[in-house]
Order: sequence, then C-alpha cells, then structure tokens
Amino acid sequence: MRILYLIQTFKNLPQITRLVQTIRQSDPSGAVLISHNQEEFVLEASVFEGLSDVYVINVLSGSRLDFSLPGSYIAALDHAHKLGIDFDWVINMTSQCYPIRLLHEFICALECAQVDAFIDYHRVFDDRGQATGIWPYEEAHNRYHYQY
Repeated sequence: MRILYLIQTFKNLPQITRLVQTIRQSDPSGAVLISHNQEEFVLEASVFEGLSDVYVINVLSGSRLDFSLPGSYIAALDHAHKLGIDFDWVINMTSQCYPIRLLHEFICALECAQVDAFIDYHRVFDDRGQATGIWPYEEAHNRYHYQY
C-alpha cells in the first residue's frame, strides 16, 4: 500500500522541510506532493534534493475566502495523476500538521480499514440555528457563510 501525503502550504520553510523529512524517514514507500501558495515565497524543489518521491507545485493563491483550497486540492490530485504517482490513500494536511504517532501504526490502520475514505465532520449549527461544537456562534456563522 502506498500513501500520497498531500501537503498544502503557504509559509514557514523550516516547518515544511521538517515535516517532509519526517514523512520520508517514517514512510519511505510513500510519496509527498506539496501544493504551495507562492504569495509569500516560491518553494523550490531543490530544497528537497536527496529526498525521493517529493514533488512541488507552486500555486498562485489559496484562501479561506473562496473555494481555492478545495480547488488546489483537486488540482494537486490531477497533477499527481499526470506525474504518474501511484497511490492507494491520500492524506491531506498542512505544513502545521505533524505526526503524533508512528506512521507505521497509521499505515497499518489504513491497510486494515474496511472503508475507502475517512472524513471528519463537524455540525456547525443545531436545528435551532445555535452554534454547536468547536466554535462560538459568531465564528461559526462567519466560517460557514464565508464572511471573513
């Protein structure tokens, strides 16, 4: 089984390189595709020289204000297919993510999974329109209605 680690980034080169190095050391059979918002800086592929199966795409934007984040996710998957990257699972993450358990354990869990995907879902409002879950009402309203 092969995992494609899709990392959506926009800043903090040391954090990006640390995450990529950790993934490559922990899962040598996986591939890493970085979809980088180049507004702050262009991410050069040469930063990852010596690491196999690390690919970089610099994109023009990525914002919470519109649907460019899901758009860049889909474009990155399309790019992975065009490059001929073979994978069984995609893990979508940011450069702020960091493995909190051994990737080998995580990979074993995916191999044993009887499903094709895992999606984390948060109910934003209850039946009365009240905010539920992780955000207070105003923040939930702004996020849900794209009012940043």
